[in-house]
Amino acid sequence: MSNQFVSVANGLRIAFGRSGFVADILSVSHSGIARALIETSHMGTPEPGEDQIGGKTFIVDPLEDPGQLQLQVHYDPSHPPKRTDPEDPEEIEVTYRRPKGAASPARLVGKGWLQEWGAEMNLGAKMTATLTVKFTGLLDVVKAA
Repeated sequence: MSNQFVSVANGLRIAFGRSGFVADILSVSHSGIARALIETSHMGTPEPGEDQIGGKTFIVDPLEDPGQLQLQVHYDPSHPPKRTDPEDPEEIEVTYRRPKGAASPARLVGKGWLQEWGAEMNLGAKMTATLTVKFTGLLDVVKAA
């Protein structure tokens, strides 16, 4: 059985370009890429006949919502996440673990905002923070080389 498509998440990093915020990632979840459906039905669209269902017609918006990242990271109260200028998104880069035999790791690079964050501090436990990052525009998927 081949493991060629198996990747381990250890080594993930995130860096914010302008604010300089970096964090060690404990977990990450991407909301996914979404495209809107645009209804194209009109007064002349045929109604369903006997033994038919549906009838409404749609096209898919060619633009995609690049989604958001939900991250849990180590929290350092001396270096908390910084607010992003609401009028000027900053470059955000996620770096994946470098695969064996590759000179450079895969990366996900785009612009976005730190939408929200909160910290969790418990007795006898490491401090963590949860970050929500909203991407805007195009994301560059840079393959490991």
